[in-house]
Formats: sequence, C-alpha cells, structure tokens
Amino acid sequence: AASDVYKRQLFLCITQSWYVKTLLDACSSVLTFQAPPEIRGSLVAVQQLSITFGIMVSFWVCFIYVFSK
Repeated sequence: AASDVYKRQLFLCITQSWYVKTLLDACSSVLTFQAPPEIRGSLVAVQQLSITFGIMVSFWVCFIYVFSK
C-alpha cells in the first residue's frame, strides 16, 4: 500500500513538473519573437535560467514531500 502511494506521488510530481515546463516554454517563446532585437538574447537567457530554476525547485519540493513521510 505504501509503495502505491509513493508511485502516485512520484507520478504527480513528474507530471506537474512537465506541465509547468511546457507552459513556461510556450509563453517565453512567444515573448522572444515579439521583443526588440536588442534584448532578445537577454530574454532567452532569462528564460533558460527560469526553466532550470523551476526544475530545481520542483525536484526539491517533490523530494521533501515524498521522503518526509
């Protein structure tokens, strides 16, 4: 029974992480196409850093949530 709960929580963490990353990619790619050429590189760098940071945060939240019980 405990392994079923663990599998379900792990599945939810992975699914939510993928969903948030997909939404961030879609929003930020549209934003970079509409931005002036002078700041496009900066926006892409911020996009990549925010995606990496979001993955890191989702990993630690899932890690703490799953292994705290």
